[in-house]
Amino acid sequence: MGTSGLPEWAVISPLELFLFLGITGLIVGGLSWYSYTRRQQQQAARLQRARRTFQRLIDQYGLISDERAVVEVLARYLREPEKAYLLLENQALFDACVDQAKSDRVLSEDAAAEVRLKLRFGPKRAGNRALSSVELANGTAVVMKQIPRPAAHGQHRSGQRPGGGHRKGHHDAHRHAGEPHAGRHRVGTHQLVIGRVLKSGASGLRIHTDSGGRPFPPHARILVMYHDASGAYEFETEVLSWADSVLLLKHADRPSPLQQRASFRKRVYLPTYVKRAGSTEPAGLTHFMDLSCTGAAIMNPERRFKAGDHVVLKFHPDSFDYLSVLGKVVRTSRKNSVAHISFENLQPTVQKRLYGYIFRR
Repeated sequence: MGTSGLPEWAVISPLELFLFLGITGLIVGGLSWYSYTRRQQQQAARLQRARRTFQRLIDQYGLISDERAVVEVLARYLREPEKAYLLLENQALFDACVDQAKSDRVLSEDAAAEVRLKLRFGPKRAGNRALSSVELANGTAVVMKQIPRPAAHGQHRSGQRPGGGHRKGHHDAHRHAGEPHAGRHRVGTHQLVIGRVLKSGASGLRIHTDSGGRPFPPHARILVMYHDASGAYEFETEVLSWADSVLLLKHADRPSPLQQRASFRKRVYLPTYVKRAGSTEPAGLTHFMDLSCTGAAIMNPERRFKAGDHVVLKFHPDSFDYLSVLGKVVRTSRKNSVAHISFENLQPTVQKRLYGYIFRR
């Protein structure tokens, strides 16, 4: 027995303790280093695979440097930015990052639309709204109008000089500006241009128009309206060029639902039954002269309706069931032979069918 009361074999000398701790430390340190380097190697391998996948998809879709830069901007919104390749494979993820980037104003609509086109995100499934002008089907009818530029400071809309008197040629210019151009439909004070979508390309959205001349000046900002199976939409864009009755427009991302204020009238000849709302009198057969999603003009049967009357119109704008629309006669014209009606309490489904009929005309 040792002096400490322990058996001699249980007594450890300081040298032995030092050697034991040193060896243990080396083993633990070695294992920790191995684990760390192994994780680093695995992370580097994952990063290398992600980069190779990203580059492979970049090459596969033919993205140029500017388009690659767009994807790299979007990758900043990922939890793991190194997985940028996911943006090239997952449309939902791409759309979510585009929304955030546009909200932060670090990405333009046309840049996102060009990348969307290259990635072939579309065409959309039937009944789903287009996420970009890239997805508009060939032959889709569109209506376009120029967005007016803000008036220059100090400009007099009346056409008069500050000291009185009209500018030379003002009346002629005003008269010609109010004349509808060939291929355009005049609605109020707006000029509407009708066209159909041709095949989209990376260079932009191509629209064929029937106008006899250039419908918009170069680089004009225009509003494009269209209707598809999911509803009516609009987007703003810029005119890039015009040649041989074909407009080339910048692609735009995320068209928004068409607002009622953007409604326009179109001349139609569509039979309709009409009677006073709440009355038991038989409905009279007449026809529309023009129609929009907010109102219409009809031939006033037997001149029976006058301003202030509420009427019910029943008609077939398509192959589905008839529509029954409530409206109010706001005025009459042509010696009471034409009644101008404003629709009231239109349901979204009814408005959608009206848009569909007008755009198909």
